[in-house]
Amino acid sequence: MDNEIITLEPQQILIEIPSTTSQKQLLVDFCSTIKMDKKLIQESIQKNNGRLLITSIIQRADQKNANGRIYPKPILEKRMKEYAEIFIKENRAYSELDHPDTQIVNVKNSCATLEKYWWKGNEIWGEFEILVGTPSGNIVKAILELGKTIGLSSRALGSLTESADTATVNADLEFVAIDFVSNPSTRYAQFSLNESTNLTTIVESINKPSNRYDKINELLHDIICDQTCELAKINRKK
Repeated sequence: MDNEIITLEPQQILIEIPSTTSQKQLLVDFCSTIKMDKKLIQESIQKNNGRLLITSIIQRADQKNANGRIYPKPILEKRMKEYAEIFIKENRAYSELDHPDTQIVNVKNSCATLEKYWWKGNEIWGEFEILVGTPSGNIVKAILELGKTIGLSSRALGSLTESADTATVNADLEFVAIDFVSNPSTRYAQFSLNESTNLTTIVESINKPSNRYDKINELLHDIICDQTCELAKINRKK
């Protein structure tokens, strides 16, 4: 009997990485940074009847962010539309200065309002009015006039489906606010000043994130020092 050679075809072994769904939680994700000069701010106020309007990216779809989260576009489209129909339509889409660890927006800390939003590809852009005349709004305006950088960050409620190094935001997403913050974690940022003759887009690289409270204290220190220096100059002239 001849020896029969039997060839075994290699079998493909599939290793399935299990995914887990978390409970609904507070989701905070940095979106962009804003930096401009005093001239552009004054120009915007003049062209908008005393209102300081700023345009910036407020969220990105189908892209893993610095926290390893992905916001699917169909979910973002639906939830942003719902947020606009209630809060933007009723003129109460308030932004706070720095994130509180809560799902409640505290109006006394408000520094801006989201006036409208639109899509550019997979990016959501928004127009904000800085609430000049309020304590927090004046801080944002002063920071920008000094040429300092401030960030924008989304605050929402929702659960995540986690797999490997990625967490996908689920359909129970609920937006709370888009806040102005002192510690932006996104590496690249874009902004423009609305209704300005010199609309500007800036790309910045941020390599060393710092404690948000240290950062805001540093900015406030700069504001106070600049004002003190100006008063000293006036007194010397007298």
